[in-house]
Amino acid sequence: MNPFVLIAALAAVPIPTPPPAAPAARAEFTPIPADATRAVVFTLRVVSLQGDAPADFGAPLTDARFRALLTAVEADRLGTVQQLPRVTVVEGQTAKVFTGDSRTFTTGVEAAVKDGRAVVVPTTKTVEVGTRFELSGRAAAGGAVVARVKYTDTRVGDTVMGVPLTVTTTGADGLERVGVVTIEAPEVNTATVAAAVRLPAGRAVVIPGPARMQEVREEVGVPVLSRIPYVSRLFTTVGYGRVAVRTYLVLSAEVVADESALPVAPAPRPVGR
Repeated sequence: MNPFVLIAALAAVPIPTPPPAAPAARAEFTPIPADATRAVVFTLRVVSLQGDAPADFGAPLTDARFRALLTAVEADRLGTVQQLPRVTVVEGQTAKVFTGDSRTFTTGVEAAVKDGRAVVVPTTKTVEVGTRFELSGRAAAGGAVVARVKYTDTRVGDTVMGVPLTVTTTGADGLERVGVVTIEAPEVNTATVAAAVRLPAGRAVVIPGPARMQEVREEVGVPVLSRIPYVSRLFTTVGYGRVAVRTYLVLSAEVVADESALPVAPAPRPVGR
């Protein structure tokens, strides 16, 4: 085997993050029980708000309370509402839905033998960035639904640090060849919330989720002067801070008793996470 040498640079360097691709959605379902006669249609919204939620936020939402929630999100500069795809499952079935994309990083190198000589092969790691949720439910008395939900949000830091490695290999001809491989160290943050709830008929419930620290930019300037082009830089102070943004799951469901409305059972297949 021909020898090879790896030389690591002493300083890590930031790697530009590519613009996010359009999120894609995929779903997996466990097999439908043979005796299933009722289906449950779930609607899930993910709400992000800065600071604490209103005092009555945990109660079942009426139409008026839901409109008040949307108003609070519009008033919050960091507030967002994400509408996830509607999901239909039958009693005894679990749906797993992922919305997002995959990113691949070069996280190391390994030695391999190719054509009778030693070569260095990069090793990669693929991270699914986006939201994943699991839903199952059964009908209860009075048109209510007893549901189980698990929500996972995975994100990668805005800046991915990397360390360049200089790779020197000696070929069969005795000549040295030099190359550079950048080893990436992505900062992957995953937040998960799981709950079992009872959904009243025609109402949504709110499930508190995880909180994240988010960077915000603040500008304070002298009135009038801070609005004059070029001159405004002399009379404007810019500061950066971090605030807590909490996630809430707004879940509603309805029972479908008509057998003709049930989805066609897919062929059995392994179900991922």
